[in-house]
Amino acid sequence: MRLGINATILDGRPSGLGVYTVNIVRQLAARAGDVVAYTSVDGVPGLDAGGVRNVVTAVRPSLGRYGHLARLVWMQTVFPLRLMRERRSVVFSPCPEGMLLPPMPQVCVVHDLLPLRFREYFPRLQWYFSRVLPSILRRCAVVIVDSESTRRDLASFFGIGDGRVQVVPPSHEAERFHAGLDPAPVARRYGLERYILYVGNLLPHKNVKGLIQAFAQVRGCIPHQLVIVGHQDPRFYPGLSAEIERLGLGERVVSLDYVPDQDLPSLYAGADLYVQPSLFEGFGLTVLEAMACGTPVIAARGGALPEVGADAVCWVEPGDVDGLAAALGRVARDRDLKASLREWGLRRASDFAWVASGERIFRILEGTPGAA
Repeated sequence: MRLGINATILDGRPSGLGVYTVNIVRQLAARAGDVVAYTSVDGVPGLDAGGVRNVVTAVRPSLGRYGHLARLVWMQTVFPLRLMRERRSVVFSPCPEGMLLPPMPQVCVVHDLLPLRFREYFPRLQWYFSRVLPSILRRCAVVIVDSESTRRDLASFFGIGDGRVQVVPPSHEAERFHAGLDPAPVARRYGLERYILYVGNLLPHKNVKGLIQAFAQVRGCIPHQLVIVGHQDPRFYPGLSAEIERLGLGERVVSLDYVPDQDLPSLYAGADLYVQPSLFEGFGLTVLEAMACGTPVIAARGGALPEVGADAVCWVEPGDVDGLAAALGRVARDRDLKASLREWGLRRASDFAWVASGERIFRILEGTPGAA
């Protein structure tokens, strides 16, 4: 197998899809003898310089929609020629981007279809997800998804429900997110005491407003702060800030716009509880990271979250503010329940590993017809 990897989603500081790409490239490079990754950054972790091919910087994700458009054009024009010139026998894209006319078997990863589930929040992605992506996926030998939930969405939105769709859950970075961290220095830096944590963006489907309202119901019976970590998106943050003021929460809610990557594990580890109130998730990586750090988790049964948390999480129904408030009050005050959730979460997190994810994807690529 002569593997080509579309790593153009990588930027100078990988996050989200970039972190997924780095971890999968590292695993594939350890297994496949002939791997070439195409990227606009200087290097790819896990690959020596001989396995990296530089492409135009115009495709970088940091350029926003212009970078996305440049990647789309580059992928339909230059990329196929480079793959053929370098005699790649199969190409892997760790994100939902690919070629409309692939000259060799193509395998793409779809992490979720949130732009189609919540169209009003992703207006700029409608053309791509509605018109372009279905055509790309129909030309894939295999489509890899993070969860059974996303597999069902592929069947529902695109009618792609055959054996070409394979579920391979991603993982957390175990060397960063693990039990035994000392959270005190980071907590002091941010002025935190006992706190309940949420990590993620502020898009309405994350239901952060519902979390704030639930927290307001129990503020009188628990001493905690509510810490919200995530980009203060100007479309949504002012409304949430107004809700915090309306409910009189004041200093009880701490909003942290940007947190360095190195601080995030300690923030998880120092939290009394982690809460994921989302109405829907394509996977739920933050739940996995919190469990790996030994933090008890409360989450809504939205989308793929039950696939991640299984029996190790205190579950509530999506959008049920009263139910979430009851869970917050109960778990925050029950030391034995928190200890059990911690133990169950650590055990559940150990079921996920990038080694296993990489091995599964390698076997899929190796078994793709025409890849040899």
